Amino acid sequence: MDNPGTRLLVKVAQLYHLQGLNQDQIARQLGVSRSKVSRMLKEARERGLVEISIHYPARFSLDLERRLEAELGLREAVVVNAAGVAGGQVLSLVASAAADYLLRVLQPGDVLGVSGGETVALTAQAMPAGPVDSVSIVQLGSALALLGEGAAHSSAEVALQVAQKLGSMDRLVLIPVPSLLDTETIRDALLRDTSVQQAMALLASCTVALVGIGALEAIASSPGALSSPEGGAESPGAGPRKRCRRRLLPVTDDEAADLRNVGAVGEICARFFDVQGRPCLTSLDRRMVALDLSQLRALPLVVGVASGRQKATAVLGAVRGGYLKSLVTDDSTATEMLALAAAATSGGAGRHTTDDRECQAWVRGHRFERAPANAQRAGNQ
Repeated sequence: MDNPGTRLLVKVAQLYHLQGLNQDQIARQLGVSRSKVSRMLKEARERGLVEISIHYPARFSLDLERRLEAELGLREAVVVNAAGVAGGQVLSLVASAAADYLLRVLQPGDVLGVSGGETVALTAQAMPAGPVDSVSIVQLGSALALLGEGAAHSSAEVALQVAQKLGSMDRLVLIPVPSLLDTETIRDALLRDTSVQQAMALLASCTVALVGIGALEAIASSPGALSSPEGGAESPGAGPRKRCRRRLLPVTDDEAADLRNVGAVGEICARFFDVQGRPCLTSLDRRMVALDLSQLRALPLVVGVASGRQKATAVLGAVRGGYLKSLVTDDSTATEMLALAAAATSGGAGRHTTDDRECQAWVRGHRFERAPANAQRAGNQ
């Protein structure tokens, strides 16, 4: 039965939630203490007299975002709800969300590094044109360019498009060195070059990085192919050497087998890692000119963008390794990642080792707050 006490609770709730009065104002109006107003507001909620609903766009899955952040230690997750969306459109939705997120976190004076890949390229396309003060754009990943569709996904092309959108053409830095050289000797000679050394130092100075995550499972044998799975051109002069279809990174069947043997599940900027985030070193690394994973982990903000359940294991490894601070993905991929993480925690085949627990502790212990870009660069000098 209603009573004067209930009436007072409702009145306080109306004054606070509907009329916008603060607790001090309510206390003065009703002639009670502020602490009593606080207790009455709490009681009104507990008794069901007040129900708070938050209406958010159905485009996003905030529950999955919260779980990814809480369970995997991400600074921020953006999860696109792709239910009922045709497969080809999911990637575009994720790319659009990544573009929105990137523009929100970019600060004047930032150094933005961008990798290649289809999803990152679509993110660049989705960005509206609008300058951001004094933002420099640096190409991450291979300088190798292909004919056909693959060229649009190269890190050089993506960096160029982002620079055009942000009004940073005068601050665009392209690195005309392939990520993977034919021999270790060539790699060592290039790294002795002063201009290459300066370029590599610039990679490590990025304050923000936008990267795609490649899944090792995407590598499938195909004689003579250097292109992406969607198509592309064969490398001139490649001869009979057998290649695998891996976007912008040519590897042989034997090299792909070596990666599988050491447990590799994915890569960022051609650096491979296993499901626990540990680097997977093979002969490829001795021929590589690229930002290494420890340098990537040290960057203030790395935003990963990936879509597709087939990439869930690779993305989970990237998060566990601390290589991603933020993630933009779809609900199917997010759900699969959480299921894989739960299976490992419950004692399945992916049980964490001591090193894994230390890595997880590192990720959760760093909240990835970053100072203004100019202050960061001053501290690095």
